[in-house]
Amino acid sequence: MSATDKGLQQLAGALSTVESQHLRPLGGWVMKLNAPLHTIMSVLPGIAGQGRVRRPQSDGRLTMAILWIVAVGLLAVVPVLLFLLKGVLGAAKNIEKTVDAISGVAATHRRISTRSSTSWRRRA
Repeated sequence: MSATDKGLQQLAGALSTVESQHLRPLGGWVMKLNAPLHTIMSVLPGIAGQGRVRRPQSDGRLTMAILWIVAVGLLAVVPVLLFLLKGVLGAAKNIEKTVDAISGVAATHRRISTRSSTSWRRRA
Protein backbone atom coordinates (compact mmCIF):
# COMPACT_ATOMS: atom_id res chain seq x y z
CA MET A 1 0.00 0.00 0.00
CA SER A 2 2.73 2.40 0.89
CA ALA A 3 4.44 1.72 -2.46
CA THR A 4 1.20 2.55 -4.28
CA ASP A 5 0.78 5.68 -2.17
CA LYS A 6 4.32 6.78 -2.95
CA GLY A 7 3.79 6.13 -6.67
CA LEU A 8 0.58 8.14 -6.72
CA GLN A 9 2.30 11.03 -4.94
CA GLN A 10 5.07 11.03 -7.57
CA LEU A 11 2.45 10.98 -10.34
CA ALA A 12 0.59 13.90 -8.71
CA GLY A 13 3.84 15.86 -8.49
CA ALA A 14 4.66 15.17 -12.12
CA LEU A 15 1.17 16.21 -13.23
CA SER A 16 1.33 19.46 -11.29
CA THR A 17 4.73 20.21 -12.85
CA VAL A 18 3.36 19.56 -16.35
CA GLU A 19 0.33 21.71 -15.61
CA SER A 20 2.33 24.64 -14.23
CA GLN A 21 5.14 24.58 -16.80
CA HIS A 22 3.34 23.57 -19.98
CA LEU A 23 -0.43 23.82 -19.79
CA ARG A 24 -0.99 27.12 -17.95
CA PRO A 25 1.05 29.17 -20.46
CA LEU A 26 -1.15 27.76 -23.21
CA GLY A 27 -4.34 28.84 -21.41
CA GLY A 28 -4.33 32.33 -22.98
CA TRP A 29 -3.96 30.90 -26.45
CA VAL A 30 -6.76 28.43 -25.85
CA MET A 31 -9.08 31.23 -24.68
CA LYS A 32 -8.26 33.31 -27.78
CA LEU A 33 -9.01 30.34 -30.05
CA ASN A 34 -12.19 29.36 -28.23
CA ALA A 35 -13.76 32.86 -28.33
CA PRO A 36 -14.53 32.83 -32.12
CA LEU A 37 -15.63 29.21 -31.90
CA HIS A 38 -18.00 30.06 -29.06
CA THR A 39 -19.50 32.87 -31.20
CA ILE A 40 -19.99 30.52 -34.15
CA MET A 41 -21.55 27.84 -31.98
CA SER A 42 -23.96 30.34 -30.40
CA VAL A 43 -25.18 31.45 -33.86
CA LEU A 44 -25.69 27.92 -35.25
CA PRO A 45 -29.06 27.19 -33.59
CA GLY A 46 -30.54 30.32 -35.23
CA ILE A 47 -29.19 29.30 -38.61
CA ALA A 48 -30.54 25.80 -38.16
CA GLY A 49 -33.97 27.22 -37.35
CA GLN A 50 -33.98 29.19 -40.61
CA GLY A 51 -32.97 26.11 -42.55
CA ARG A 52 -36.09 24.24 -41.51
CA VAL A 53 -38.23 26.08 -44.06
CA ARG A 54 -38.75 23.53 -46.83
CA ARG A 55 -40.80 23.44 -49.96
CA PRO A 56 -43.56 20.87 -50.08
CA GLN A 57 -42.68 17.52 -51.58
CA SER A 58 -44.23 16.69 -54.96
CA ASP A 59 -46.31 13.57 -55.43
CA GLY A 60 -44.10 12.31 -58.28
CA ARG A 61 -46.44 12.99 -61.22
CA LEU A 62 -43.96 15.20 -63.00
CA THR A 63 -41.19 12.64 -62.56
CA MET A 64 -43.36 9.88 -64.00
CA ALA A 65 -44.41 12.07 -66.93
CA ILE A 66 -40.77 12.78 -67.78
CA LEU A 67 -39.94 9.09 -67.44
CA TRP A 68 -42.71 8.11 -69.88
CA ILE A 69 -41.63 10.77 -72.39
CA VAL A 70 -38.06 9.45 -72.30
CA ALA A 71 -39.29 5.85 -72.72
CA VAL A 72 -41.44 6.73 -75.74
CA GLY A 73 -38.55 8.71 -77.20
CA LEU A 74 -36.24 5.72 -76.86
CA LEU A 75 -38.81 3.46 -78.49
CA ALA A 76 -38.92 5.84 -81.45
CA VAL A 77 -35.15 6.32 -81.75
CA VAL A 78 -33.93 2.73 -81.40
CA PRO A 79 -35.54 1.40 -84.64
CA VAL A 80 -34.21 4.37 -86.62
CA LEU A 81 -30.76 3.79 -85.18
CA LEU A 82 -30.88 0.10 -86.08
CA PHE A 83 -31.96 0.96 -89.66
CA LEU A 84 -29.05 3.38 -90.03
CA LEU A 85 -26.55 0.90 -88.60
CA LYS A 86 -27.80 -1.76 -91.04
CA GLY A 87 -27.09 0.65 -93.91
CA VAL A 88 -23.60 1.33 -92.59
CA LEU A 89 -22.92 -2.40 -92.34
CA GLY A 90 -24.09 -2.95 -95.92
CA ALA A 91 -21.84 -0.14 -97.16
CA ALA A 92 -18.90 -1.59 -95.28
CA LYS A 93 -19.45 -4.99 -96.89
CA ASN A 94 -19.58 -3.40 -100.34
CA ILE A 95 -16.23 -1.67 -99.83
CA GLU A 96 -14.38 -4.90 -100.58
CA LYS A 97 -16.09 -5.23 -103.98
CA THR A 98 -15.32 -1.60 -104.78
CA VAL A 99 -11.66 -1.98 -103.81
CA ASP A 100 -11.35 -5.10 -105.96
CA ALA A 101 -12.87 -3.22 -108.92
CA ILE A 102 -10.53 -0.27 -108.45
CA SER A 103 -7.46 -2.51 -108.16
CA GLY A 104 -8.49 -4.30 -111.37
CA VAL A 105 -8.73 -0.98 -113.24
CA ALA A 106 -5.41 0.14 -111.78
CA ALA A 107 -3.71 -3.08 -112.86
CA THR A 108 -5.08 -2.68 -116.38
CA HIS A 109 -3.92 0.92 -116.47
CA ARG A 110 -0.43 -0.12 -115.35
CA ARG A 111 -0.19 -2.68 -118.13
CA ILE A 112 -1.29 -0.15 -120.73
CA SER A 113 1.06 2.56 -119.46
CA THR A 114 3.97 0.11 -119.32
CA ARG A 115 3.40 -0.90 -122.97
CA SER A 116 3.15 2.67 -124.16
CA SER A 117 6.31 3.72 -122.34
CA THR A 118 8.33 0.80 -123.74
CA SER A 119 7.09 1.49 -127.28
CA TRP A 120 8.07 5.12 -126.92
CA ARG A 121 11.56 4.09 -125.78
CA ARG A 122 12.00 1.87 -128.81
CA ARG A 123 11.22 4.74 -131.15
CA ALA A 124 13.79 6.98 -129.61
